[in-house]
Amino acid sequence: MAALSDEELIQQFSSTKDMAFFGELYQRYNHLVYGVCLKYIKNKEECRDITMNIFEDLIHKIPKQKEIRSFNFWIYSVAKNECISFLRKTKKNPTSALDENFLENNHDFYMENEVILTLYNKEGSKSKEETVQEAVNQLSTAQKECIKAFYLEKQSYKQIADKLNLPLVKVKSHIQNGKRNLKTILLDLKSRV
Repeated sequence: MAALSDEELIQQFSSTKDMAFFGELYQRYNHLVYGVCLKYIKNKEECRDITMNIFEDLIHKIPKQKEIRSFNFWIYSVAKNECISFLRKTKKNPTSALDENFLENNHDFYMENEVILTLYNKEGSKSKEETVQEAVNQLSTAQKECIKAFYLEKQSYKQIADKLNLPLVKVKSHIQNGKRNLKTILLDLKSRV
């Protein structure tokens, strides 16, 4: 089963309801779902419970989906939405997981783009670093400088603002918009493979 693609596993599970196919999907994506939960919720016990609930729900959701083109992205979205829903129900602030202090002190923070890079690298033509460099080079000058300074040079927002002579709010904006644009660029690069 390890040789089957995600799409083949989904198709086989949907048509046969054989849990072995679902089990393979679970093995491949359990860590990703748990990581997404940890990113938003921070409590390991709650994250384990939510991860299990998500996979229990997927047993019923997968066969009802007409087409899942990219399981990584789909399951990432499902997990993210489930976490946000959990935070709303428990009246916890969903943005607290992404507060400035956390971002300032965690340059290796898990980004949505990591999912794209992982998928891209499985197909194998370029290294992760080459792919990122190619994508970053397509950003606007300001976004490129801020993204490189923050993620590659590990500088704080304040250091970047001082270095580039920009207001702090502009640095934050360039990093956030740069991350969003990187996702679009990486998806475009992947589609050309």
